[in-house]
Amino acid sequence: METSQEIDVVLDIFIRTNSGGEPLSFSNLLMSITTANWTLRDARKSLEDVIKKVFEIGKPGFMVNADFILKVCLVLFNDNIKFQVKNFDRKSVQQFDLNWDRIKDSIIAAFKLVESWGFNDSSLRAKNAVIPLVYYIYHKNLENDINNQAHHQSEKDAMRKWLCLSLLKRVFGGQSDAILTTIRKVLRNNLNLQDFPLEQIKEAFKDNPTKNLAFSSEYIEGLLTIQKDDPNCYPILALIYSHLNFNQVFHKDHLHPFSYFQKLKETDFENRDLFLFYTNPLNYNSIVNLQLLNSSLNESKLDTPLETWIQDKKIDLDNQLIPKNVDLSIKYFPDFVSKRKELLKKRFEEIVGTTNE
Repeated sequence: METSQEIDVVLDIFIRTNSGGEPLSFSNLLMSITTANWTLRDARKSLEDVIKKVFEIGKPGFMVNADFILKVCLVLFNDNIKFQVKNFDRKSVQQFDLNWDRIKDSIIAAFKLVESWGFNDSSLRAKNAVIPLVYYIYHKNLENDINNQAHHQSEKDAMRKWLCLSLLKRVFGGQSDAILTTIRKVLRNNLNLQDFPLEQIKEAFKDNPTKNLAFSSEYIEGLLTIQKDDPNCYPILALIYSHLNFNQVFHKDHLHPFSYFQKLKETDFENRDLFLFYTNPLNYNSIVNLQLLNSSLNESKLDTPLETWIQDKKIDLDNQLIPKNVDLSIKYFPDFVSKRKELLKKRFEEIVGTTNE
């Protein structure tokens, strides 16, 4: 016999005893309670409309659900952001309802911003990482202006850098409520600043062994082995190519063409060790042999050898993070890999700093 009259306990018991029927989750039941308290409009249709509009952003489109949107509402207005019935009482839900148009516009603006940085549903592994961006946009009244290419560039640079760092350190894996609460506190305390408070967020997490935004030398070396189709690949490239103008579309591109390495045979080489080096994906398909390239350059490059492409297109080596102190013909690929790894590691360290931990 359960003696507790707490509604959360009652709902939990209902979910378990109802498991033989049509499955109902806690969030399904929370949604019903939210709908009952949402009086100015149809809550379900309102949430479905945002879900649809967010899915229209990105290729592939960003997929969010009602839980995500309700979590955004809690972070925007409630001290307690847990999915508990008491946080969806009439008073709380009316606040969501009254501010719904701006909430909706801020969510859509945040995903449009993330898409403008080159992310899509595949590369944005943690949707909760967008919630602090929504909070910042909403409370700074930027929902109608943040995606103007001529405005707020410094803020957007800091926001993009934070997003990349948080994805690479998997900040939102596990106890996201605690993470969101801490980040919200930092944002709330720094809304008077001109810029997105990246350094203050880093400071708030510096003593957290699993959620800090510090990178050890070994961690950076591990990131440089990430393969092109890995979800972490784009955040890494977006971070080390921070100097690019992200108001245009960028593609992940192999420096030395991928097709070359697919045709190799052991008889092409004087020894097996060299053959194994050239055919190892850690060398030809990792960050070490990848760059961000705007769409027009990428479409013109195709399978052109790196050395030829650089000469024909007069490519700026510094801009594309290509080492200068190495012969760029495929014959010297091992030397290229060594020098580019060194260059990228240094670049990474300049952007994020390093720790000995």
